[in-house]
Amino acid sequence: MAGVIALVVVVANSSTGKEISNALAAGDNRTYIQESIAMAPTIEAQDHVGATTSFSTILRGQVVVLDTKLAGAPPSVGTVTLKRVVGLPGETIACTHGIVTINGTPLPEPYVPSGGSTPDFAAVTIPAGHYWVMGDNRENSLDSREFGPVARSAVIAIVNRILSPASRAGPIPFTPR
Repeated sequence: MAGVIALVVVVANSSTGKEISNALAAGDNRTYIQESIAMAPTIEAQDHVGATTSFSTILRGQVVVLDTKLAGAPPSVGTVTLKRVVGLPGETIACTHGIVTINGTPLPEPYVPSGGSTPDFAAVTIPAGHYWVMGDNRENSLDSREFGPVARSAVIAIVNRILSPASRAGPIPFTPR
């Protein structure tokens, strides 16, 4: 037998209710089921996503799987969550009038839903070894705006594709910025 396959069931809460993520492990790859709308429209509720645990670099724009306890999130968030990396170590991030800025420069965010807005938040300088993460559906996401920058050690996988439903299957749109 070339590899071992294990089934892990993880229960998490989101700002929109109880979120249950099933992780099917095969080598460095994991499959998660997204139950919340925090990442919509990129990842909709009930989408199955593929993620890799084998990575060395985390880039702005990537969707990551977080261990919420290591991320410092409140217990209401649950044990794992999917979020997009928006800010990198050493950067200053803020949101004024619904526009997210990095070091004072507006950040293009094509993944935020049309008509959606990001509630304003004060400037935060992200410490070394930490990242600022937010859900694409900003009005329905518990993220760094509530629990602050997350440590690199809290990132357990990088989501790379939607596996199902078939109508949505394909790579996660990603443009490093």
